[in-house]
Amino acid sequence: MSKIAVRHIGDDRELIRQQRLMSIDEFTKTLGWTHPSIQEGSNWYFEGIRESGKSKESIESPENTVFSDELLGCSTIEFNVTDLCNRRCWMCPHTNEELFPNRPDMMQLSTVQNVVDSLKDTGYVNGFIFGSWGEPFLNPNIIEMISYVSENLPENSINLYSNGDRLLKGSIPGYGAINVQDIIDSGLTQLDIDIYDNDERCIEVLNNLKPLIGTVNLAVHRRYTQGDHSGFVTRAGLMDPYTGEKPTDEVRQDNKRRAYKVKHCYAPLTGAFIDVDGSWRACCHEWGRELPIGGNVNDTPFLELWRNSESMNELRKTLLTQRTLISPCDQCDAAGGTRSPSGHRAQKLWKPILEEQQ
Repeated sequence: MSKIAVRHIGDDRELIRQQRLMSIDEFTKTLGWTHPSIQEGSNWYFEGIRESGKSKESIESPENTVFSDELLGCSTIEFNVTDLCNRRCWMCPHTNEELFPNRPDMMQLSTVQNVVDSLKDTGYVNGFIFGSWGEPFLNPNIIEMISYVSENLPENSINLYSNGDRLLKGSIPGYGAINVQDIIDSGLTQLDIDIYDNDERCIEVLNNLKPLIGTVNLAVHRRYTQGDHSGFVTRAGLMDPYTGEKPTDEVRQDNKRRAYKVKHCYAPLTGAFIDVDGSWRACCHEWGRELPIGGNVNDTPFLELWRNSESMNELRKTLLTQRTLISPCDQCDAAGGTRSPSGHRAQKLWKPILEEQQ
C-alpha cells in the first residue's frame, strides 16, 4: 500500500482559534451557489430523497423487528474498517501515536458479508455505520462493502463518516478513481463530512459533493468553528482531548465523576461495533481495546454472538448496574443509549435474560 500523507492544516487548536469565518453572503458568493441549508453559524444538512431505514419514531413501534426475540434490540451495526487516518485532529486519539498507533490494518469485504448474511432472513431494518477509528475512504474495499449492504438489506440506512480528503483527491489507494456517482451507485444513504480546516476548504468540499444533494443525505460539519468547547467525550479515558496526552490523575478523577453521573450504559445492548479484524467490541468509544471481545464474526455467526456471547453478556450485566464498576467504562461519559427510548426498551428486553444467566 502506498504511504498516506498526513494533513495538519487547521487541525491545531491555535489555528482553529485564528480562523476568519466568512459571512454567509461572502461564503455563498465564493461558493457560487446557495441552498436553504446554508445558514449563518451552523453545520449544514442537505436532505436527500431516498427513504431508507427506520425513523426515530418507528424504532419504538412494537412491530419493529430489532426488538424481536432474534435481534434482541440490535438497532445499529458499526464497522471500523481501518485504524489508518491521514489526519491528526486535536481532539482525536490519532493525534498521539503512543496512545493510538496509526496502523494500516484494513477490514476485509468478507467480514461485512458475514454480518450481512447473518441478518438476511431476520427482517433487520435499521442502520449501518462505516467510520469510527480511521478514515473509511482509505479502505480499498469500502465501495464494495457499502454496495453489499445496500443490495442485500436495501431497506436499511447506511451512513459513512469521513474527512472528505480522498473524495477531493478523487481516488482510494488500492481501489482507484472515485467520484460522487460511485457513492450514489453504492447505495449509501448518508454521508457525513467533518471539515477541520477553514471556510475555503469547506467551499471546495461542497462544490465537489454538490451532485449528491437531493440523492444522498449530505451533512457537512464545520469542526473548525468549535474551538475548545466541552462537547467532546472522554474517549473512555484513553486521551485527554484538551492536551492530547494521557489523562492525569486529576483528569481521571473528573472522568470518573462524569461517568458516575451517567451511571448505566446500554451501548452493548443496542448496537454492535465490529473491529477491523472482525472482533465484536463493546462500542466505538473504547479506543484502548481493553475490554474482552464478544467473539469474532469471521468465526461465529453474528446473531449467535449477539445473543449468546458469555463475555459480552457479563459486560452487559455490569453496565446495567453501574459503569464505574469496570475499567475503562469508569472513565467514559458517553450516554451509551441511556437517553433514547430505544435504549430503554432494549434494557427492559435484556434485563430478565441477563438475570436468568446469573
